Amino acid sequence: MKNFRRIVINSVFCLIALNSIQATMVEFTQDVSAMQAPQEIIIVAQKAAELVNFVADYEIAVPTVMGIEMNPLNKFTWVTTNQLTKRPLIIVNPDWFGKMPKEQQIFLLARNFLVFKEGKTLLMQVLPYLYILLSLLLVFLFFWLLGKTPLKNQKTWVRVLLALLLAGACEPLFLDKLYADLLRHLGRRYDVHILKSVVEKTKDKDAAIKALELFDDSINAELKIEEKFWTPYKGLFGLYAQELKRNS
Repeated sequence: MKNFRRIVINSVFCLIALNSIQATMVEFTQDVSAMQAPQEIIIVAQKAAELVNFVADYEIAVPTVMGIEMNPLNKFTWVTTNQLTKRPLIIVNPDWFGKMPKEQQIFLLARNFLVFKEGKTLLMQVLPYLYILLSLLLVFLFFWLLGKTPLKNQKTWVRVLLALLLAGACEPLFLDKLYADLLRHLGRRYDVHILKSVVEKTKDKDAAIKALELFDDSINAELKIEEKFWTPYKGLFGLYAQELKRNS
């Protein structure tokens, strides 16, 4: 009987401890770019954080006019890190965000929280270092190849300099494009993984698809105003919506 009571008491304390582990919204200190989000957005954010078991402190703000001018992505919802506090910061434009049902709002914010929770994949983190390594390998390769030419009789520093120049020329010719394409591919795979994970939590694929389609339509409208900035995002969220539809 004593053992049973001990088990029950321990279980209760465990439940209390688990319930106390939850995300805490820390008030955002207003600046020229953003201010503290209103209560109705905070409530949605809390539900989204609970949905994906996000337990870290975070801040949530709405952009000012200057904040939108500084970063046009703030016209919608944007996720970043507060450089002063180092806490996750979610920017939400209430004028745009308020047009969609709560289910779609929860999906978009849960997506932001899960990005913070999971972080970048290992390959995405090491890719810049792989780029540097490939550049160094090209230097050694060109140095070796120059040793097979009449330039082998030149001084070592001359061959090193030529190898550096040739490797440097390769960067704008194909290395930079290869790096950008690979980074874009990994980023999109990661985004789709995040979106599918959120749908698994919400059990509402229809809300997810509609939210992504609204995002895509909104970006298409912005393309007519500021094409240069929005071109990299053209059709992106529409592709994500189609990806979710294919996985029905």
